[in-house]
Amino acid sequence: MNIIIKYINSFKTAPKLRRVSMILLLGGLLLMPITSLIVMHGITSFETIIGSVKVPNQYVSLNIDIEDPDSMSVIIAYSIYNPSAFPVSNLQLNVEVRVNFIDKYILSNTTLPIFSDHAVLPDCNPLQFTDEFYTGFYSCFLIENLITFNDNYDSMAPVLFFMDLSFSGEYLFSFITFNIIHFNLDLTAL
Repeated sequence: MNIIIKYINSFKTAPKLRRVSMILLLGGLLLMPITSLIVMHGITSFETIIGSVKVPNQYVSLNIDIEDPDSMSVIIAYSIYNPSAFPVSNLQLNVEVRVNFIDKYILSNTTLPIFSDHAVLPDCNPLQFTDEFYTGFYSCFLIENLITFNDNYDSMAPVLFFMDLSFSGEYLFSFITFNIIHFNLDLTAL
């Protein structure tokens, strides 16, 4: 208590510039615990956010009807829960789908990329549960590879579809970035 009284007395007798410095110092000292609490809330909430991200979220659809290109699509459900006071922003999804098949002309196992896209997704605002769908259309398909697959695959051998996903975003005013990556998701097993 004596320290505070000495500080107040020295404040009264200090020149004007020193008073301003003292006020700024005192204000900074008072704001430090509040800032620490806000940052700690953000960090502890981040664990919940990362644990809640589901990509894909139980639903993936791959439609590759070469005869009807307008109906071709890749649809992926995703969800994220944000229990904090800060938005999860700059959400992005990178998707690549590959087909693995036996080429009937060269009698070997062949893998071709047939779809590739990068999408910017809507932010997940504070205290919000986002349950959305990403949809990629005809323009994201690699048509030349699809035609090669369609012309060369052995209809008596298994055909497998695999997907690579990268889901990224930023949190706590972009101080924390995250990237969730899935390689070789077997679409025939989903």
